[in-house]
Amino acid sequence: MSDRGKKLDSRRKTKAKRKNRLQHNKLKTAKPRKDFKEVREEIRPEDLVTYTREEKLEALSATAAAILQSPETSLKLLKDLFVLLEDDDPALIVETLKKLCDVFLDILPTYKIRVDDSKKEEVKLSKEVQQLRDYDTSLLENYAKYLRISQAFLKTKLKKVKGEENKAKFALIKETAFDCFCRMVENIPYMNYMKPIVLLVVSKLASRSAAMRQRSMEAIKDLFSNLEHSANMLDLKLQAVKAIGKLVKSKSHKSFDRKMLVLFQEHQLVIPKGEAQAKSNAKVEELRLAIKKKKGRKEVRELQRILLKELKEASSMTANLSQIRRYNTEILREVLAIYLSILKDNPKSPLMVSVFEGFPHIAPHIDIELVSDCLSVIKSYIKEAFTQKDIDLLNIAGGIRCALRISQTLGSTFDVDERSFFAYLFKFLDYFLDDSLDGEVFDSVMKSLRSLFVDRRQFSLDVLAAFCKKLAVIALSIGVERCVEILELMCEIFKKYTRIRGLLEEDESTVEPKVVVKEIIDPVSYTHLTLPTTPYV
Repeated sequence: MSDRGKKLDSRRKTKAKRKNRLQHNKLKTAKPRKDFKEVREEIRPEDLVTYTREEKLEALSATAAAILQSPETSLKLLKDLFVLLEDDDPALIVETLKKLCDVFLDILPTYKIRVDDSKKEEVKLSKEVQQLRDYDTSLLENYAKYLRISQAFLKTKLKKVKGEENKAKFALIKETAFDCFCRMVENIPYMNYMKPIVLLVVSKLASRSAAMRQRSMEAIKDLFSNLEHSANMLDLKLQAVKAIGKLVKSKSHKSFDRKMLVLFQEHQLVIPKGEAQAKSNAKVEELRLAIKKKKGRKEVRELQRILLKELKEASSMTANLSQIRRYNTEILREVLAIYLSILKDNPKSPLMVSVFEGFPHIAPHIDIELVSDCLSVIKSYIKEAFTQKDIDLLNIAGGIRCALRISQTLGSTFDVDERSFFAYLFKFLDYFLDDSLDGEVFDSVMKSLRSLFVDRRQFSLDVLAAFCKKLAVIALSIGVERCVEILELMCEIFKKYTRIRGLLEEDESTVEPKVVVKEIIDPVSYTHLTLPTTPYV
């Protein structure tokens, strides 16, 4: 080949190399459309428009799975899920909120993360410990960001949203965000930022949304029923009780569920020392006896060392019980204040039912004089309620049952005037003749009768005969289902009190059904010889 040909060939190769280099640079700087199926890449808000809904949901699932598979190395992928919350599709936002909640519930540690106070520690940490600190700090920052976003969605005002369809979609987002907060309370109550979360959940007990009210009650019930007695858990319960007290004072009671205050019953007020302390005490006694029997110095010293260790553990256990009692006293004081504020200052409150149901649970733990004062208030309330035009039968039935339960529990402690409450219960039976009587009211009175005549150890046969006769007459005049329940109760009474049959058989009086009494009759004054021969007049 000539020199000219060699030069031309060299030029062609140089041009080809230059062309290839330019094409390579273009490919390198280009921003192609991402494919979620092949590789997990960063999601940017401006790129969301280019993806279909199916691809976004696929990206959501793939990203969440990658984080759960290796949280330590994939924690940075959480920002991709936060980007999906900026989408315009409400359904995608709902799914992303749920998925983020699942992820955090899975990867958050079983301990409260220590917040870095930005002070340099004098002790140099090892590489592994420093990595764990960095991971916890990053995880806590992302968790806090998720809580802020969820709270922002929860505070969305539906009045500003145009269109009924859009309002329904945003309402679903709000309910989903609130459900996520409730799941946090139920599953990780020990975690950081839990106090504001609990206060937020409590505030929704007065929500206009029935679904939110119900979900809030479920979460708070789960919190109160938690048997963990750590200082953090007890403090959370105390803050929740205080928040409910403020809510009861500031909000209209019509916005509450009637059974809301029953939640307090879930908390365990009496804390037994438990098997652990009993075993520890037994072990201490065993070691003391062993020391007395041993003669060698080495063996005695070893046993003394073990004994000292056991005594320290027993001392810490006693201190823990003292802390628990202190918190329980505070909780009891707050609950009692709520009950008394309703019982004395707001007798027409719908929450009166839950007050009557919850008061017998705390009565054994409070002052006897205060219990007696509350019983007097309940007695006056029932007496006045019978004279009102719009009679709230559920409250009356609850008040009667409350008083009888207290007298049954504390009857041996102080004298309770049960006679008036027997008379109120005796009169209340006339409302059984009304076919429109609410089932909850009927069940409440039947529970009172069963606890009074069946669960109680002894009862006056004369009073019992008066109640049985009235129940028998009522059973003939009401529906089949309620008639069967009354007859079952009477069978239980006859099995326990065999002499009651003879008293009823000796009575020759007749009673006409379907007659409602207007005056309160005292069943204690009845005997088997003076049973009424006219319809309860």
